[in-house]
Amino acid sequence: MNKINIPGTQCINDNTRAIAFSPNSRYLAVGSVSNKIIIYSIKSIPEGEIFVTFEGHFESITSLIFSSDSTALYSSSFDGTVCIWNLYEKKLMNKVSFGAANMITSLVKDKSETAFYVSFLRGNVEVFNRFFTSKIR
Repeated sequence: MNKINIPGTQCINDNTRAIAFSPNSRYLAVGSVSNKIIIYSIKSIPEGEIFVTFEGHFESITSLIFSSDSTALYSSSFDGTVCIWNLYEKKLMNKVSFGAANMITSLVKDKSETAFYVSFLRGNVEVFNRFFTSKIR
């Protein structure tokens, strides 16, 4: 079993709420209650260095999903937003707001990445295209 050297205090003391490994096995994304997303490099020397930190949510991070090609990261938050981050440019590509009253509890995608399912605290699930520009169902 391979061990990954991640600075434990940054993960644990920040109250981690969501984690995801990139499909190319190069990155570990950690989302916290402090609204930050930290991307660790797990294939570089030294292993476990912070690759980038994203800040764009105003409440706890609830879900993290990498695109299948590991170029983008999708994040959701209790603030009712989904953010799409570009890993290589290290910037926010798109932010979609469903309103602060629509707290997001989970975000998942289908295998083909054509549908993203968003579950809300109020109990409903909505389905969107991968750019979150339109509802699918």
